[in-house]
Amino acid sequence: MDLKKHLRMVARRAQRWLLEEERPPSPAVPDVPFDNRDDWMQASYVKLNQEPVCAKRPQYIWGVLQGAALGRVLGITRISVIEFGVAGGAGLLAMERAAEIAEEMVGIKIDVYGFDTGMGLPNTTDYRDVPFRWSEGFWPLDKQTLQKRLRRARLVLGLTKDTIPAFIQANPATVAFAAFDLTLYSSTADALQLFGAEHNLLLPRTFCMFRSLVGSRGDQCDYIGERLAIHEFNTKHATRKLSPMYGLRHFVPAVNNWLWPDLFYCLHIFDHPLYSKPSSLRQNVAIDADGNEILSQRPTA
Repeated sequence: MDLKKHLRMVARRAQRWLLEEERPPSPAVPDVPFDNRDDWMQASYVKLNQEPVCAKRPQYIWGVLQGAALGRVLGITRISVIEFGVAGGAGLLAMERAAEIAEEMVGIKIDVYGFDTGMGLPNTTDYRDVPFRWSEGFWPLDKQTLQKRLRRARLVLGLTKDTIPAFIQANPATVAFAAFDLTLYSSTADALQLFGAEHNLLLPRTFCMFRSLVGSRGDQCDYIGERLAIHEFNTKHATRKLSPMYGLRHFVPAVNNWLWPDLFYCLHIFDHPLYSKPSSLRQNVAIDADGNEILSQRPTA
């Protein structure tokens, strides 16, 4: 290495060191007792977002926490969280780590799954799959490399039209959160077969996120891609509806300019046996003259 390169390297290291020294310490996270309420959710999100691996996908932190908290309050002891579309694996690793921490915080077992073709996007000429934007082979999965880094997440490889029926047949733990990053209409529509499964396989309100709902180049509209898959699902099911989580960004701490809160949906299953069961341990029973909430601990079953 010549002298100039060596000096530049030393300068870069010194700059990084100075930045780290000047960085303010992370804010203390309040110790909020567990409940499926905004104060616990927000404090827990801040805590997990300080963990480097989790912080790579803050949307997965929120989804895992929401699903785990609701499952625990409803008396469910084990849940599943899923990433559809693994690609390089950074998202699945973040989901796996978030699940590990959330398990301890909530007191519920969490299984993690990653669905992928294993070979990138499949070939398609269907205009609904936006072929002018996406091509066969985009975002391939290096299974061997990723498998060495995974600790608990299980890879499910193949086309969703084949893997979803087999997954349902295997009777997994209740699905609480699913992140859809399959890009294509066809793959997403096939993956949404999962949301037609029996009640015991789904939370009455199952949280999900669709990453390809928006685009800056005219590559998304209501008649192609994920939006069309969602619309068709809602049309086919009378008592199951996917709805945006309106206003979510106003409840997520320090969301800044992140887009992901606008990509969150919730599957409502209106005829689910647990749909009307209270969703938190403490309920707002009154508000006093000063605007303070009066909470009551609901009896546990």
